[in-house]
Amino acid sequence: MQIKSWRGLLSLFVLSLLLCSCSPKSLKIGVALPLSGNSTSRGQEILNAVLLAVEEINQQGGIQSQPVEIELADDRDLPERAQIAAQELVDKKVIAVIGHYSSDATLAALPIYQQAGIPLISPSVTLTHVPYEGQYFFRTVGNNKQQAIRVKEMIQSLDYQRIALVHNSSQYAKDLINQVESQLQGLPLQIKRHDETEAEAMLQDFANFQPEIIFYAGGFRSAAPLLQRFRDAGIHGDFMGSNTLHDPEFVRLAGLRYVKQSWVLSNTEQGPDFRKRYQQRFGAPGPFSFSAYQAALLLMQSAQVSPNLKANELLKQLKRLAKGFQKPAARETQAFDIKQVNSKGEFIDWHYRAPLAQKLGKTLGIQAQNLLKPVSKAPPQNSK
Repeated sequence: MQIKSWRGLLSLFVLSLLLCSCSPKSLKIGVALPLSGNSTSRGQEILNAVLLAVEEINQQGGIQSQPVEIELADDRDLPERAQIAAQELVDKKVIAVIGHYSSDATLAALPIYQQAGIPLISPSVTLTHVPYEGQYFFRTVGNNKQQAIRVKEMIQSLDYQRIALVHNSSQYAKDLINQVESQLQGLPLQIKRHDETEAEAMLQDFANFQPEIIFYAGGFRSAAPLLQRFRDAGIHGDFMGSNTLHDPEFVRLAGLRYVKQSWVLSNTEQGPDFRKRYQQRFGAPGPFSFSAYQAALLLMQSAQVSPNLKANELLKQLKRLAKGFQKPAARETQAFDIKQVNSKGEFIDWHYRAPLAQKLGKTLGIQAQNLLKPVSKAPPQNSK
């Protein structure tokens, strides 16, 4: 009886070993995002797109016959928490990480990945210069210089003369405003710049200056009440925001009557096929959904063609594929579109078409603004 019991245990042990050897080992990728706090909605839209890509690749057999598994870390969009999240993912032996959402969180976490030899792929960080880019840091979104080029194009096409630049305290926002100022250098413009924390001084300055357009770099949660304060203070210039304002919540928080004559930059639109698949699974995609999906594809395609899944080989493939992942023939400005907020509060494509006698009308309008109370310029034509 005792021998039978021992043999039975041995048989079960051998069977369990066979089952383990037949079960494919999973391939772990890290995802570090804000899944709590003020940036939760951004984190969720990025995570959803990564999940979609992972589901699709697993349905096709995974990476080198291994299913892909996501290791998730909540960084709350805080630099100190981002460092903790990064170390958690390194300890879990992930082959690479997709994230973080903001530039501040990314810069805090990046040295930890670099020291561990683990690549970080961002779908959202547009900071112009990021350490280790092309070595340990990769991205599937444009940068702030490309955003600034689009801002300059719009300012020139609508012949604005008095420009106000406003930013929050983030490294992203300061860098973007620096890039806009750099692009506008040498043009015959009047420019005023303020940090949004200088609220009273800024309102007084702008009330006297009466900018024809205000460009804001920062988050939509702070942009909405700031825009309300401008309008209530009699500052009626047009308003334009960075790509972080491309969110229905910006319109909802600001209110329709305040967002008239408003534009935002937007990451270049995703194809209809992706939009359909994302919508069927998660609902309407957000502005960073497609770049997050691209980040996951870039990582998994690099892993698929890697001779082995060791860090140094994966990095070689990432460096090779990242260069051509976005359209190589695309102009710099094509990394971002311009959206206008229509009367229904929807974001629609905006393309400038010069009206007849624009220069004359513009000159008369500026003179009228100087002689009378400030008025907003006539809306430009646009098409969907």
